[in-house]
Amino acid sequence: EIEGGNQEMSEIALPCVLSIQTGINEPRYVGIRGIRKVASVEIPVHGAGDLGIAAAAVGEGGAKVKRVDYFVPALGKGAEMLAGSTEEIIGKLIEMLKAKGGIK
Repeated sequence: EIEGGNQEMSEIALPCVLSIQTGINEPRYVGIRGIRKVASVEIPVHGAGDLGIAAAAVGEGGAKVKRVDYFVPALGKGAEMLAGSTEEIIGKLIEMLKAKGGIK
């Protein structure tokens, strides 16, 4: 899940580590004084060459993760807590990912 309740599906080479969190991006709202303070600030823009990075190493061409789909998920029931030994939880998680199409 990413900002706005949307979801991103990615392809990642194995082995990999997955970390899932909720509430990681709690928004902070800026007051009028803060908005006025930064309204005239010029934001510098740097290209890959300015930073000494090859253009092929950034963007889609240099990405280690490939986005394969981006969608707004259907509303569901919520989270499911998994219990058991580490091996049992891993087995359940693999079954769930296969059932949802996360692992082929």
